[in-house]
Amino acid sequence: MEVAVKVLRRSILQFDDSVLVEFEREISFMQRTRHSNLVRFFGAGRQGDGTPFLVEELMAGGTLKGLLHGGEARAISWDMKASLAADVARGMAYMHSLGHIHRDLKSGNVLITETMQAKVAYFGSVGRLLEEQHDNRLDSRASLHSLESWASLDMTHGVGTPLYMSLEMLRHTNYDERTDVWSFGVLLWEIAAQAPPDLLQQEGYSGRAIFSGLDKLLEEGHRLAMHAEWPAAWRELMARCWQQDPDRRPAFPQILQVLEEGEKH
Repeated sequence: MEVAVKVLRRSILQFDDSVLVEFEREISFMQRTRHSNLVRFFGAGRQGDGTPFLVEELMAGGTLKGLLHGGEARAISWDMKASLAADVARGMAYMHSLGHIHRDLKSGNVLITETMQAKVAYFGSVGRLLEEQHDNRLDSRASLHSLESWASLDMTHGVGTPLYMSLEMLRHTNYDERTDVWSFGVLLWEIAAQAPPDLLQQEGYSGRAIFSGLDKLLEEGHRLAMHAEWPAAWRELMARCWQQDPDRRPAFPQILQVLEEGEKH
């Protein structure tokens, strides 16, 4: 059996001790869970120099990001898009049923098998819902000081990735599992468009204050533009995922119901 080995670079460990905490959190979560739409975990350990590593299933198809608009990108049918989106929703529904949230759901954190099945991966940002009300402000602030630059919109900075963040996460206020729903809406748009979900570029924003720029655009009601030829159910679902009020966003079982209906047609 072929596997993938994930090793923490020592340079990263020396740069930020919190990375080790996130890595150990990922291992802890993966040890306790198994689902067909979550990347399977086989074991963990340390190298001779103490550097930690984990072993997980090999995902030969690479990332969903690469499949959609990376170097290996190709046109994907709507049937396949619906299948990939439903796979992600199933994995997320299972995570939420266990009382966990992901906090960094994006196309780069979804891996693809040889048979084109999507599996959610990289759980270093997973947090217990009960802990979330107490420590998300601390996590977000700490991440501001632990990284040299916020310039890359596609980079995970402690918790979350800017272009996929809900308003409440951008503002470092209390959030819960519904922040993953917002991120899924962005991911759904990305699957439909097969393009990077860059709201800043879409709206012609050129400032350096990324977070305040995104906050302002979202507060004003700007959202990623949908195309009329996309399935109406998808467009409606995206709009529901991007509700400013988290209470108005659907839960993943509801999302999955919409996507599975689409798979039947």
